[in-house]
Amino acid sequence: MNNLLSLLITCCVCGSQRGCTNLLKGDTRESRANMTEGSYQKIYCSNMMKANQDIFRDGITEQTVDIFIENILICGLSGFSDFYKADWLQHILRLQDEEAGCFGRDKSIMSQIIGDELLEQLQPHRRVKRREKILPDGCSSHMTAVAVGALGGYLNYYLAEQDITKRPIS
Repeated sequence: MNNLLSLLITCCVCGSQRGCTNLLKGDTRESRANMTEGSYQKIYCSNMMKANQDIFRDGITEQTVDIFIENILICGLSGFSDFYKADWLQHILRLQDEEAGCFGRDKSIMSQIIGDELLEQLQPHRRVKRREKILPDGCSSHMTAVAVGALGGYLNYYLAEQDITKRPIS
């Protein structure tokens, strides 16, 4: 259920002009009769904020870092600026590989990955489960893309904060 809700919210965040409301209107429960895209986003991002706070409090692990940054990316770009916490930004920046500049680099598995890729090339073509694409320098394409997207959100947020034309008149 959480994956379906996540998919719907992502659709709303990224492509509300492309029929997302039609997907949401498929939920005909009376309790959700007045739900809008924004309502679903608020529910989802509220849950994701709680999850991120718990993850950060308990210590970000290899198993939680991906969802932690994805939540910042999706909900931050949806307009929930409370996801742009300075200590969360510092953590993301510390994850960046100093040598390659990417995210999700694991030098210890490079030889295994190269061996698996060679083995895969020798196999006859067949349908396979989609997997993480490891770039030639050992970087995770997914983690790098998610982190760069989240950092772009932070940049946009901080630039907008500095732009006095976007501040409310007091």
